[in-house]
Amino acid sequence: MSFPYVSICIATYKRQEMLQNLLRSLAVQEFSESFEIIVVDNDEHATAGDIIERFKKENPEFEIVYDVEPRQGISYARNRSVAVARGKYCAFIDDDETASKRWLDGLYIMLTRTGADAVFGPVLPRYPERTPSWIIRSGYFERARQASGTAVPVNRTRTSNVLVASAWARKRTPEPFLAAYAVSGGEDHDFFKWMHSNKALFIWCDEAYVTEHITPDRCRFMWMMRRQFNTAVTYWRRERTSSVVQGILRTAIGVCGGMMYLLFGFLMLPAGIHRAVRIWCKAIRGFARLGSVMNIKIINYKAIP
Repeated sequence: MSFPYVSICIATYKRQEMLQNLLRSLAVQEFSESFEIIVVDNDEHATAGDIIERFKKENPEFEIVYDVEPRQGISYARNRSVAVARGKYCAFIDDDETASKRWLDGLYIMLTRTGADAVFGPVLPRYPERTPSWIIRSGYFERARQASGTAVPVNRTRTSNVLVASAWARKRTPEPFLAAYAVSGGEDHDFFKWMHSNKALFIWCDEAYVTEHITPDRCRFMWMMRRQFNTAVTYWRRERTSSVVQGILRTAIGVCGGMMYLLFGFLMLPAGIHRAVRIWCKAIRGFARLGSVMNIKIINYKAIP
């Protein structure tokens, strides 16, 4: 029985059109080794099933495995994909993204060349038509990039574009992605933080890019601020210290800084709302420190009626 060299792991939930676009981009990959595609549907009604069947008929030469994870939560879906994967390496990509033709090859070449345990690549936003210019100019959906071959700091790690040795995912027990982050998100950063604590090497490949499709519902001020708050609360909750004094001090600094940035953002409005948004994001991150100690429940992954 032959085994694929790479397992491309995809968690999906009611994004049939986006998933179809992603699969089409994977079908034209220029990759020197074999790979399989693992799609885990986090919808108990298996709504992605038709898309998978159509892809199989159109591309019979590809190995694609479709599984359903009925428990609602991103951690459960990711863990199921890892459990099904047979490859020496796991490549993670999100269902609202599409891969460039040399995406997988770029990640793999960089990993073998450097001996890295995980290689990350850029995620480039693709905006819908008639997106307000202030959203694009704010850089809200832009993610940091760096030179190929350089080390990636742990705070920039995520599963939206990465190739990682499967042995790492199997090494963490009982499962690589903790159920505590199933509905809040942040399970990926937690996993890579664990890898980092075990001396894993993270490297960047700037040529191995994917494109994230920004939907119109995200192009709203309140969505952006709410997402910023949820992400920051989840981050600070992971960074909690055991010292009560340090926790109080850190929270106080965050709240004071948040108030200053909030005021500064209003003062910057005449210079453009895009500048104010950048500053308000900093304010939100400050207030999120208080939200993390108040145990506010964060839900980024929930059932869609």
